[in-house]
Amino acid sequence: MVGNHDRAVFGGPDWDRLDKDFLRAPLQLARDRLTPASLAWLEALPVTIVIDGFTIIHASPTDPLWEYVTTPDQAGRALELISTQHGLHGHTHVPANWVMPLPTSAGATVAGNLGPGPIDLAGARHYLNPGSVGLPRDGDPRASLVILDLEAGTAEFRRVAYDIDATARAIRAANLPEFLATRIYEGR
Repeated sequence: MVGNHDRAVFGGPDWDRLDKDFLRAPLQLARDRLTPASLAWLEALPVTIVIDGFTIIHASPTDPLWEYVTTPDQAGRALELISTQHGLHGHTHVPANWVMPLPTSAGATVAGNLGPGPIDLAGARHYLNPGSVGLPRDGDPRASLVILDLEAGTAEFRRVAYDIDATARAIRAANLPEFLATRIYEGR
């Protein structure tokens, strides 16, 4: 599914919403390096994917590319608007497990369980944010992800260390703004 930066690669209103040059620089690099076939593939990505009881969307059903879901009210509204029991979203780059007990009642709460160990998805609706593999924004620079076990009906948040130094060197070698190389160490 497509995200806001994916769409900004093509310019237009999504590009215009990126008001900082350090955000535009890597997108311009992508524009310059992607083949026409790769650009066509990227442009054809859907905004929302529905599969195996999950609605997958970059941000929220209210604003699929740009809304930051950061409150229980926003998460509850997102769960009310999707047709599946659970949802997956990203945009904030902050891992989260928003939970709405069944039978559905108004609002959602933040569940404290982000691991270790699996989360039982039964008996509630979940709006999960895996964080970000490349740029988590919760103060932990390790890659952040969620593993779904559809047979067991569980989700498990995980953190994985990666070679941040090599990534920072690649950012600098591409002549991208220094801020992009330093922020990955902070997880912000």
